[in-house]
Amino acid sequence: MEIITSLEQLHSFAAPCVVALGTFDGLHRGHLDIIGTAKQEAEHTGAKLAVFTFSNHPLEWINPEQPAYRHYPCRADRR
Repeated sequence: MEIITSLEQLHSFAAPCVVALGTFDGLHRGHLDIIGTAKQEAEHTGAKLAVFTFSNHPLEWINPEQPAYRHYPCRADRR
């Protein structure tokens, strides 16, 4: 597994690539389904799989006055 912490590092994922995009602040059943579907598509097409998440919750941009709930803080050292 490779942990990418910036958009610049995405260059290592040359096309084709299937990306699971979301705020993965904890891996519950819904998140696992999204990642699993992306993995199946990547395997079916011979593409690489990437999981792209955000260090800031999108609600922080939409409504900065209301703190966004996070199950877990985003940490790059998780394995």
